[in-house]
Amino acid sequence: MEDVRSKIFVGGLAAVTTNESLMAYFASFSPIEATVQMDRITGRSRGFGFVIFPTVELAQAVLSMPHVVDGKAVECKACVSKQDAREGGMVATRGPGGMMNAGGMQGGGCFRNPVPSAPSFQASGGGYEQGCGGG
Repeated sequence: MEDVRSKIFVGGLAAVTTNESLMAYFASFSPIEATVQMDRITGRSRGFGFVIFPTVELAQAVLSMPHVVDGKAVECKACVSKQDAREGGMVATRGPGGMMNAGGMQGGGCFRNPVPSAPSFQASGGGYEQGCGGG
């Protein structure tokens, strides 16, 4: 299992961004994998994805600079493990209609600075089994 610290969340992706274009954008950082999260029903991009790098240092280098993927400025954030998310109070619950009630993603989350009282990312709807979480 990869070190969750070498995995980043990329938010605000253009609707045209694909796994291939995301991988190509980060090619100079030698990514291992790039995945755009797709809506299971419509097949459309959900506007975010994840990129895994071979080292924590490469992931940190990516986080230290701004990025524009497929013509759109995106926000990159560090991922945290499921255990760290639970211990930090970042695990969310679902409310009516499947919407997330609390900050973070169920079972893990993506945060630049994980602060339980002020999470920087809130997700809504859909499944999160491919989220940032690690064991």
